[in-house]
Amino acid sequence: MKNLFYIFFILLFLPFFGCQEKVDPETEEEAIKSVIIEETDAFWKQDLVRLLTTLSQDDDAVYISIGSNGYQEMIGWDKNYAYYKKASTEDWSDYTEMKVDRSNWKITICGESAFAIYNQIMSFKLNDEPMETMSKEMRMLKKMKGEWKITLVQWIDLSSVGAAEAAGKEF
Repeated sequence: MKNLFYIFFILLFLPFFGCQEKVDPETEEEAIKSVIIEETDAFWKQDLVRLLTTLSQDDDAVYISIGSNGYQEMIGWDKNYAYYKKASTEDWSDYTEMKVDRSNWKITICGESAFAIYNQIMSFKLNDEPMETMSKEMRMLKKMKGEWKITLVQWIDLSSVGAAEAAGKEF
C-alpha cells in the first residue's frame, strides 16, 4: 500500500516537474520583428539610448554593409558603439519623410538564436528630392535574459546593382 501511495504521488506531480515552458514560434517571430523594427527606427531617429536596447553589446557584435560606398565591417562592441555613437550625433537634417517598408521575411529560430532575412525599401527625401533605396537585410539575434538582442547587422544595398536585377533577387 505504501508503494502504491508513492507511485500515485509521483504520477500526480511528475507533469509539474517535467514541464518546460512552451515557446510559440509566431510570438517569437513577432518579438524578433519588433526588435529589428525598433533598431532601424531608433537608428534613423538618432536615438542612441533606444538603439542600444536592441543590440547585444558584446564582443560578438558585428556590423557589415555592402553597397555603392564599398564594403564596411566592424567586429566587436567597441567598434560598433563608436559607429552608432557617431551616427547619432551627425547632422541628418537634409533627410526628411523617412519611410521604411519590409517584406519577404524569413526567420529561423534555433533555441536561443535566430536568423532573419528580409527585403527593405526606404523612401525619403534628401534635400527635398525624393529618393529610394532597396536592400537585403540580415540580422542574427540571441536571446539574452529573455529578450531578443541583435548581434549581427548586415545591410546589402540592392540599389547599387540596379532595380531590374535586384527585383529578381528573392529567396
